[in-house]
Amino acid sequence: MANNLLPRIGTFFMWIGLGLLVLFLASIFSGGLQLQYFFLSAGAFFLGTILRRRRLRQPSGRFGSINRLRGKNPKDRNDE
Repeated sequence: MANNLLPRIGTFFMWIGLGLLVLFLASIFSGGLQLQYFFLSAGAFFLGTILRRRRLRQPSGRFGSINRLRGKNPKDRNDE
């Protein structure tokens, strides 16, 4: 469960960043420029991206039959 928690928190921060970006754009259209929405949006989105990328990537298994025919082991990825 702890492995799944960080990407979920990252997704939350990305949604918060997107919402703050919408507020920033609305402040532009209303005539009162609020730069703190932009900076908070960029920071939240950046933090969310960092947290989402920390998850362990599992091999997808794509092209598994081709790799078996070629004799490659999917765990040996030193040559790519």
